[in-house]
Amino acid sequence: VKVEIKGARSLKITFDPRCRTETGCDYLQFFKEETLNTRLGKEQYTGDSFPPLEVEGDRFWYRFHSDSSNTDWGFRFTVEADMPPVSASSFPLCMQPDARTVGTLVELVNMPTGTIPIQVQ
Repeated sequence: VKVEIKGARSLKITFDPRCRTETGCDYLQFFKEETLNTRLGKEQYTGDSFPPLEVEGDRFWYRFHSDSSNTDWGFRFTVEADMPPVSASSFPLCMQPDARTVGTLVELVNMPTGTIPIQVQ
């Protein structure tokens, strides 16, 4: 499964403390590219060992493997993106300003380098 936040410099994956799978039989893996050749982080995220993972760039792929023999809590993670600062020149000149657009532009222009959280369940 691909996770992408366009333009991010890096992505931080943080796991729910309740994560639990059958050790060695049910596991989560992370990869740098769609071919799933270059693994990121641990070889397998399994059991109750789900440390945070920092990924360079704006995307990664993950897969979950299960032998379906036992049922446990499973996994849930949050992805936070380190975004570059936004400049006013990043916006198209053809935007028609209205109260909502101007408010959004002000928020984006004044936004420090920060995070945009998404959750995967």
